[in-house]
Amino acid sequence: MTGEGVEERTLAAVARIAALLNQQGLQTALVGAAALAVHGYSRATEDVDLGLTTPSLETLRRCGDLIRAALSVEVTVAMPDAEDPLGGVITIQGPDIRQIQVINFVNPIGMGDHPGRAAIAHARELTIRGTPVGVVDLEHLVAMKLFAGGMKSRADVVELMAYNPEADLDGIAAVCARYRLDDEWRALLPEVTARREAR
Repeated sequence: MTGEGVEERTLAAVARIAALLNQQGLQTALVGAAALAVHGYSRATEDVDLGLTTPSLETLRRCGDLIRAALSVEVTVAMPDAEDPLGGVITIQGPDIRQIQVINFVNPIGMGDHPGRAAIAHARELTIRGTPVGVVDLEHLVAMKLFAGGMKSRADVVELMAYNPEADLDGIAAVCARYRLDDEWRALLPEVTARREAR
């Protein structure tokens, strides 16, 4: 089994999952490393992440069942607790695809607002295998990375900005401010500037 073949089958599975969820009235969008790649920065990753927003945990369970039946793959659904910033994760695994995770950015039993929620609502559309699939925009992708925190996420932001020299820094700052991430964004700006100049 070639890596290229796995990639093709994974993309086909992502397109099928997106179409299936869209048929249920759920908006989806690529997030994580897949979204980074769409915006010009590709890095090694073991899975593909697809985001959605639903306040119903029962809907999330039903989506897991639908994916399992449609793709004949192993599906697990992890439910959130009150401390979880996410609203549950559906993990899809198969013998000939990379792991796919469907991440819910609304936690009905938690508190606070995850930037992923607005990111899905503002996603732009691309086409995979003839299927419309959303991808989060650059501004919200940066906010999601800063919200996640950690060195890897900050490094992703720096590289992402290096590959997008025309990015609207004021627009990014405005989105970050909505989630009280302005300090984190400002702290990265010197590194962003240095990385851009190095390219």
